[in-house]
Amino acid sequence: LRDDATAKRTGDPSQTLGAVIADRALDHGLVLRSRGNLLAFCPPLIITPEEVDEMFDRFSKAICDVLEQ
Repeated sequence: LRDDATAKRTGDPSQTLGAVIADRALDHGLVLRSRGNLLAFCPPLIITPEEVDEMFDRFSKAICDVLEQ
């Protein structure tokens, strides 16, 4: 996923692809940190394999939602 890489303007930072995905992920109960088009996952150090699966299931749902827009 990329927005228009040929654009020579920075645009509204709240509308970057990373911010849009982070907002949609929050709708699914997943908190991501967005910095431009970068996304950061910050799980706890004691996360279980099942919780990792749940985290990426929610992330996948957020990506699918954004692609459907």
